[in-house]
Order: sequence, then C-alpha cells, then structure tokens
Amino acid sequence: MPPTFDPEGGASDNIAYFDEVVRSHIAAGGDMSNATIVSLLTSAGWTAGQLEVTPDGTPLGNATDTVSFAALMGEECIVGQWNGEYTSAVFPVLSSGTCLIGTPHRVG
Repeated sequence: MPPTFDPEGGASDNIAYFDEVVRSHIAAGGDMSNATIVSLLTSAGWTAGQLEVTPDGTPLGNATDTVSFAALMGEECIVGQWNGEYTSAVFPVLSSGTCLIGTPHRVG
C-alpha cells in the first residue's frame, strides 16, 4: 500500500509520503525550483505555513547546486535536499522555531 498523508501525525509518520511525492516528481523529470517544490508539497497536503526552502538561485541569477526544503510538523521537521540526488531525514525543530539553518524562506 502506498504511503498517505496524515495531517495529525508528526514528521516521522509522514516522511515516507513526503519521499514518495518528491521522488515521483523527480522521476517524472520535474523541476526542483522553489516555486515547484512549494506547489508540489502544498498539492500533497502540507500548508504553505509549514514549508521552508533555501534559495534556488545566486545573486548573479545562476541556479544553486543544492536546494533544501522542509515541512514543519509539530516538534519535528521533514528536511529534503536536492543536489542532483534526493535525500531526506527527520530532525527536531531548531530553537529558532524553524527547520532550516541560515536564512531560509518561510513560505507561508
């Protein structure tokens, strides 16, 4: 049975679904820009307010080598990263109340 989204569950309960959504998108040749990632994850059930992304472009307008994106779920975060390969993990929420280190863009 394929994984499903559990909006009441935590990050650990939903990482398999997160991975399925992202991996299916990548396998279909999908773009991994911030706008596409946000659209993909909100279409899959997450709210914009739960999502964070790192910049997908440099100040000179070039694409970045790596894009990180996260979904906040309670006291945990699902963090995905794309750098030509996809990886993900569950981490506790940072003391800042965010999922990503640095200055990620809060979507919602």
